Amino acid sequence: MYSGYWEINKNYNKGDVIYVCTLAEYYICINEHTSGRLTFPNKEDIYWMYIPNNFLNFFKTIDKTDNIPEPKYNNNNNNKKELNNNKQENDNSSLNEIKKRSPIYLKRSTSYKECNKRNELKRKLRMVEDEIINYKRKKNYGDDLMDNLKNKLLCMDLNIETKSFLLDKYESIRGSSSSDNSKALNWLNTIVKIPYGKCKEMDVKSADNSDKLKMFFKRVKDKLDENIYGLENVKDEILEFVARKITNPNSKGHVLALYGSGGIGKTKIIKSLAEALDLPFYQINFGGLNDVSVLTGHSETYIGSKPGKLVEILTCSNYMNPIIYLDEIDKISETRATEIFGILTHLLDEEQNAEFEDNYLSNIKIDLSKVFFVIAFNDISKVDSILLNRLKVIYIDPPSIEDKITICQTKLIPNILKTIKLKSGFNIIIERELIEYIISCKTQDDKGVRQLKKNIEKIFNRLNYDILIDNLDLVKKETVQDSEDTTLIITRSYIDKIIKTHNNDRSYLQMYN
Repeated sequence: MYSGYWEINKNYNKGDVIYVCTLAEYYICINEHTSGRLTFPNKEDIYWMYIPNNFLNFFKTIDKTDNIPEPKYNNNNNNKKELNNNKQENDNSSLNEIKKRSPIYLKRSTSYKECNKRNELKRKLRMVEDEIINYKRKKNYGDDLMDNLKNKLLCMDLNIETKSFLLDKYESIRGSSSSDNSKALNWLNTIVKIPYGKCKEMDVKSADNSDKLKMFFKRVKDKLDENIYGLENVKDEILEFVARKITNPNSKGHVLALYGSGGIGKTKIIKSLAEALDLPFYQINFGGLNDVSVLTGHSETYIGSKPGKLVEILTCSNYMNPIIYLDEIDKISETRATEIFGILTHLLDEEQNAEFEDNYLSNIKIDLSKVFFVIAFNDISKVDSILLNRLKVIYIDPPSIEDKITICQTKLIPNILKTIKLKSGFNIIIERELIEYIISCKTQDDKGVRQLKKNIEKIFNRLNYDILIDNLDLVKKETVQDSEDTTLIITRSYIDKIIKTHNNDRSYLQMYN
């Protein structure tokens, strides 16, 4: 580390301590930069700290290198005598007195601290920006050489005819700046983002020993059981799919259709599978969908055109084998249902989806055969019969009251309490009979557990509020001996206060007929 006088053409490193002495003025700079030169100081320069001459001795006691130089005076004896008198007058001053007499120093100290804060913020912003750039580079291509679009096209896992077509298009726009060429460049950049030939591999292979395979399947099954109660037929079908992917990683994709009432766990179980296999999960909601271009994209000739959702999912997932969940296909808008079901028939047919074409990426084949498609619907009568013939449909029975009670006790309540985080020192009890009461009297029209979950959340959210304001008149309190914790037992009166029973009388709707 350097410590000494400032020199006009000298480069300084981070941590160097630099001094400048002028007539009756003294400056110090603790360099915060990696390297570089420093300009001559002035009192408005935030990188320099102005030090009055009478404060020099204090800095000498701090600097252990003995490199702090004495101020250099000119030949004016009067000025020198005046400075010596000032020095003698203030040598005996205390540190606090010096600070009081040196408002410029205090101002410079404040400015210096503010400068450090700004510099620290700039450094953090640069670090975040560099981290994002490195992440994008690593995620997409992993090598600086791949920053060249032509190199990306050459290295794609495509047949020679497609590569030749893409390179011809690249050469036609190279060096030009027209709006059409800009669109073509965006088109090519979309192509190179598609992860052709790249699939997420399983953690095990068929050649692994049986113990390792058993542990793998046990982990997957435990993850499904952890999040979903029951649905054993769906779990078995999922495990069979996983087994097929292990024995034949190049096998064509799997299409699974889940048919059942809302709120029974169709979405949850597929998300749990994606988490267990560490596969990307994406969901497309078909409720009210009336435009097939959402799936297939718009032609490149249109202004503002872009690819469809399927291509967007592949470019975001960075793999060709994500899990794509097509939800509520029975709620497609009736005005365009025929066209949309026709596209779905092509997408989900394992003999056809290896050569899917997006309207935006015309003449480019996209292999969707590795994708695990999962379809979900509540009303099978509203699903196209031709599409149904290509699906393996699994009917999911709605849970019984006993199943709902178990789901509430083992899944819903623990998850809700984990989310709310009640005030410490309180234990909550809701008896089984009261859960059954909520199911029978408060959620009687719900075949699944969605409304039950909302009611339980409402009860515990209100309880959390009442605990904070000490308003627990309708809740039983019990104190355990030799313990500071309080047990709160939820009562039926408390439930009735929070959840009102809906009046099923709808005769008022006819009052204006």
